[in-house]
Amino acid sequence: MSSWERFPETLKVIKEARDARQHHGVQIYISLQGETLLDSAWGTQGEGESLTAEAVMLWLSAGKPLTTVALGVLHDRGQLDWGDSLGQWIPEWAMFGHPDVTLAQLLMHTAGLENRDWGWPENTWSEIVSKILQSPLPEGWVPGEKAGYVVAASWFLLGEVIVRITSQNFSSALNELVLAPLGMENSFCGLDEEEYQTVEPRLGKMFGRVPGGLENLNWNQRDRVINAAPGGNCRGPIRELGRFYESLLPKADSNILRRETLRDLTSRQRVGMFDETFRHRVDWGYGFMINSNRYGAQTAPYSFGRYAGAETFGHGGSQCAIGFADPEHGLVVAWVANGRIGEPRHHERNLKLNQAIYEDLELVH
Repeated sequence: MSSWERFPETLKVIKEARDARQHHGVQIYISLQGETLLDSAWGTQGEGESLTAEAVMLWLSAGKPLTTVALGVLHDRGQLDWGDSLGQWIPEWAMFGHPDVTLAQLLMHTAGLENRDWGWPENTWSEIVSKILQSPLPEGWVPGEKAGYVVAASWFLLGEVIVRITSQNFSSALNELVLAPLGMENSFCGLDEEEYQTVEPRLGKMFGRVPGGLENLNWNQRDRVINAAPGGNCRGPIRELGRFYESLLPKADSNILRRETLRDLTSRQRVGMFDETFRHRVDWGYGFMINSNRYGAQTAPYSFGRYAGAETFGHGGSQCAIGFADPEHGLVVAWVANGRIGEPRHHERNLKLNQAIYEDLELVH
């Protein structure tokens, strides 16, 4: 029996979405109780070129948890604490008159930073961090009292904390703290010029929806690959994101975090708060979204599906991807579609695909 033959409903959803011009192909990884059940790709990269499981795909925000775990490693080394003030690590934050904000609040999206264009990838890392530091918080926002998902700003600041503690650039620090220890040899967030020349032929394409179909977004341009953006520019074959989540399951023997730290990251730290960005109540750990079906199984953003266990944790990638671990079932899922189709259409695709995976595995309850 081939891997796909165990997932007929999953494949049906993928094909139907292709027929509806929502993507050309999907790369997917599924494991259950440590056994890899599906490590494959289906479809094309457009213009007849097959999409393979080896393609280096853009994960967008699904890569945010890599930064979270890097911070967790530094926490376990005694180099930071979740209650640390941002100003402790980046004194300029206080110099510009900002209120006290903790690393925990940044990770829970309660710090109140703005969602706007910071000039990536044209601007340098230092220029972007400087712009964020000089920007005021929304009027009336008291850190910790309101919630709003932050796409980029807080992640550049968290990345800057890593840079200042390790005295490395972000890309190198992420590799040393997370990617290399977990054997994620083909994953990265930022490259040097020589590495880019090597990986460029393997980069998977990303398409955007236009009237009548999909168009290539041309997001494999040099600056978009070389310049690190912790909130949305991690790339790799999706199997490596899946293996990252395998390492975070409670029974994993490959985890690089202490059990207490893992629990802090992946259990509810922010509960029942209305998210001003998603316009929905969403629970969060430190950097991970926690199953929020309790607030609406059909409406929760970037849901893990109606059948996911209550303690499932993970993170979606804008309009195209998701990675998550379900400790109740020992299930890990990671997939990326090469079509960004707008939030409403992706919400429907995401729900259908994640639910089909559970149905194929007979984990429906």
